Amino acid sequence: MAQLAEVSQAAVARIERGERAPTIPVLERLLAAMDVQLVVAVEPLDAHLDARIDDLAARPIAERINELDLDRTLDRLTDFPQVITGCTAALLQGAPVPVDALEIAVRWQDSKRCCAATGPGSRPAGVDPPAG
Repeated sequence: MAQLAEVSQAAVARIERGERAPTIPVLERLLAAMDVQLVVAVEPLDAHLDARIDDLAARPIAERINELDLDRTLDRLTDFPQVITGCTAALLQGAPVPVDALEIAVRWQDSKRCCAATGPGSRPAGVDPPAG
């Protein structure tokens, strides 16, 4: 892993033992060597989230899915494979989680076609195209 991340084995050992904290760039390279990436997010306080989940649990799942316009969006994405991820996937499984935007993963090579299919004018409110 050290070689893939272009970090010395001694540095990796110190990080593993907790003797040294890696910088963000070093951490990103170590994670990339493991085929994962660093994601930083901001979330609401648990107390606010608990109240929102209680409200969502009281609403029918079909109503919440309709608000996202998921069926129309997926109809536009039939030309390439995609995976529904994150909170959107949890919603489809019946979890009372907040979903502020659709989370759909596509292959990098399909990202431009996905952006075109969900671009301005064809995208429901709250649905963001993938970065890239």
